[in-house]
Amino acid sequence: MRKKFVFDYKSLTYKEVTFSLKQFFQSFLFHASIALTGGIILGIIFVNTLKTPEERQKEFENTIIAKNIQDISAKAENIYTKIQQIEKHDLYSYRPVLGMKTPSSVYHEFNIGGSEKYSYLKNYPYSALLKSTNLKLDYLLYRLAAEAKSLNKVKEVTINREKYLAAKPTILPMHRRDLKRIGPFGWRIHPIYHVLKFHEGVDLMADRGTPVYASGDGLVLRADAASKGYGNHIRISHGFGYVTFYAHLSKILVKPGQFVKRGQLIGLVGSTGLSTGPHLHYEVRINGKPVNPINFFYNDITEEQYNSLIKEASTQK
Repeated sequence: MRKKFVFDYKSLTYKEVTFSLKQFFQSFLFHASIALTGGIILGIIFVNTLKTPEERQKEFENTIIAKNIQDISAKAENIYTKIQQIEKHDLYSYRPVLGMKTPSSVYHEFNIGGSEKYSYLKNYPYSALLKSTNLKLDYLLYRLAAEAKSLNKVKEVTINREKYLAAKPTILPMHRRDLKRIGPFGWRIHPIYHVLKFHEGVDLMADRGTPVYASGDGLVLRADAASKGYGNHIRISHGFGYVTFYAHLSKILVKPGQFVKRGQLIGLVGSTGLSTGPHLHYEVRINGKPVNPINFFYNDITEEQYNSLIKEASTQK
């Protein structure tokens, strides 16, 4: 073993360096502990920075899952924008046109547990993203259900409105060219009894045999001569509280229980019952109360439209 010397500045000479066994072991333990500590540190760094193939695969899959959740969240936002557009048309277009009230708080009662509902996700990767996306989808489903309910109501009102418009007695029950004169509605001197009496309809003066048409869709309630004063007469229920009377007919062309369309031929003008000459006594009643039929004759219908309506009704079985 080679000897080691160090320079002594006091004596200005070189002196041999000697190690005792104790010093040797102390030096060995010191260097060994440094090496062990360094190894442990390097091992920890190695374990924490280098991942197994399984861990790398799992991390990759989690990244893909997170990307898919983000895409779903973005699509949910896009769908919600579309729903808002539908809601806008519903609340500010469809309902006002149909005369429906606009609800003040249709969509404000949303409560399905909030974030607590998804507390079980807190230990999952991307838990915050999962929670927010699930809540967004819940709200989307809620708005869809609310809007479906609202649109069903609009549909119901639309169908009823179509039925109402078809049933309402809105046309003159004979051609204007056949009409000679209209007797007034209201108080008058009765032409036979010569006393003041309320006239519950209008008298449409026309030649005997002039065609009489239903003024709206409806169900024939009566078609007989059993009611005093009316002679041969027809009563049609149009629904929505409307009933029309057609009296003094020379001929009845429909039967009780028969459904008729607006413009359908139902009888011929005559002078049966309490009548002084050929005419049609025509009444409109709403919930049993007689109203002036003149208010229901639409003036904006042309002769051509009237003829088309009559022709269309004549094809109904």
